[in-house]
Amino acid sequence: MRTATRTGLASLAMGLLAWPALAGLPASLDRVPESALVVASVRNIESFSANVNRLNAALPASNRIPLGMMGDLMGTAGLNAGGSISLALMPSPDGQPLDMDGEQGPLVVIVPVTDANAFVQGLGGTPGAGIMEVQVGDETAFAKDIGGGYVVMGPVREVVQAFSGEGGQGARHERAVGPVGLRVAQQSDTVIIANIPALRPQLEQGLEGMKEQAQMFAMMAGQQGDQVQQQMQMVEMVAGSFLRDARVGMVGLGFGETGVRVDLAANFNEGSEIGGFFDAPGDSRGVLARVPDVPFLFAGSADFSSPGMQKLMNNMTEMAMQANEGLPNAMNPATFMQGLDGIGYVIGTPGALMGGLFTNTVYYYKTSDPEAYTRNYSRMLNEMNGMQIEGMTYTTAYQGGGAQVEGQQVDTYSMSIRPNPNDPGAMQAQQMMMMMFGPSMGASGYIGKAEGGLVMTMSQNTPLMSQAMRTAENGNGLARNRSLRSVAEQMPEGATFESYIGVGSIFTTVNSFLAMMGAGMDIQVPADLAPIGIGGTTDRGGFQARVVVPTQVIETFAAMAQQFEEMNGAGEPAPAPARPRF
Repeated sequence: MRTATRTGLASLAMGLLAWPALAGLPASLDRVPESALVVASVRNIESFSANVNRLNAALPASNRIPLGMMGDLMGTAGLNAGGSISLALMPSPDGQPLDMDGEQGPLVVIVPVTDANAFVQGLGGTPGAGIMEVQVGDETAFAKDIGGGYVVMGPVREVVQAFSGEGGQGARHERAVGPVGLRVAQQSDTVIIANIPALRPQLEQGLEGMKEQAQMFAMMAGQQGDQVQQQMQMVEMVAGSFLRDARVGMVGLGFGETGVRVDLAANFNEGSEIGGFFDAPGDSRGVLARVPDVPFLFAGSADFSSPGMQKLMNNMTEMAMQANEGLPNAMNPATFMQGLDGIGYVIGTPGALMGGLFTNTVYYYKTSDPEAYTRNYSRMLNEMNGMQIEGMTYTTAYQGGGAQVEGQQVDTYSMSIRPNPNDPGAMQAQQMMMMMFGPSMGASGYIGKAEGGLVMTMSQNTPLMSQAMRTAENGNGLARNRSLRSVAEQMPEGATFESYIGVGSIFTTVNSFLAMMGAGMDIQVPADLAPIGIGGTTDRGGFQARVVVPTQVIETFAAMAQQFEEMNGAGEPAPAPARPRF
């Protein structure tokens, strides 16, 4: 059943949707009872096949997606190829937790048909009442007509026989997924819905297995064992809260001319603790507009000014404090988030990879009390001065009003980290610090007030700080970048956070370094290559995150993969991908 479930859901749920918003849930979900453990629904079979084939045309042979059962059904007489299809994993007939080691399980597929008898006959079966044996590819299946233009099929006769397929289930699914989940479904042509309460025994079993593995690792980790245990306690706390409060988890998949997108969403029980965190949408785009528009490796922003997000941030800070218990406050990243309503950042493309990865980095801190934040920051930085931790000596300094930029007094700070030459591990860290910060072996930059908060650089680059201060004041920053905006417009409405991966800048930077080593790749990267985007919103007791991969990025990675295949495979044809089971 593990194989059937994994490959069946994967083959149904690969990459297929048109970008325009679509009405409601896929039609076939109306025939799936709310008790289903997991259901994967495709809005339109023809669109599914066409989009997968279009995606495969851009991929190397070894990475192409097999259509599996969908390919077997296409062209079958009596199939309604323009209709919706769903694959559902039903509860075990005896009410016991599913045997995840079995090869078969309570799977059913609700198939749209124009003529049920012709469809059964097209699959080698004998039309008639009751259960009919059919052949789907090289798999034997059982089918029955449930009326209303649908046939239900499955690998286990008893499961198919017990499945009523009664209509009118759509409203129940809409209530279960909630407003955020319904929005995902309306914008998707393919959705996967997981019934979290029904899956809780299996999920708790998996969490317990993770806990046992962490304990074993902690026993072997020596001095770091306590930290591993503390981190696992955080994971266990978060996962336990999710299993307690979540009603459904969802995946929405999309494929259009502009690229591929994946949505992850969850709806939480009304009045639950986690649902209370997600009480309002955010304005991360407004925060992103306060960081300068420069070529970047990574960039992003978050707005946690709503009451629910403030409470969530406080809880996360407390957990981080517990997980890092024993470390000085200055060494705990969570302490730097206190007093903030939002944060934006851009890690600009460095002049040279070995000259300091973070030398062109700018942060914008959204805060109603910038003076309190700088006081706290300077205090923590000064506490670090002279500290020796794990073979590293920290030298820090903070000077209020230490420089003038754009006619304004700004603070200066510095932090260098020197390893103990007799500590091999520390010397490895030295190489990493050189790559991140260059010869200074640490951050050294400016901090100054700006509209709605503070601006900070990670190098004493006066032109960069000047640009950052002007951008923070006028709000015409990275959010207006044309290539980024083409992806940002596909982020969830009212985004609470958004991050962007500058694929073009990353590849150009890395390839330049490899070229110096004599190992560069001959790949043309478009000058205006859009970034990969990741964004999410927190609204009406639900959570939605979205990943957007532009078509040009897919084509660039496909070209790279093809070149690797040619280099490593010496031109040999790639093996055919394995065919999914029923």
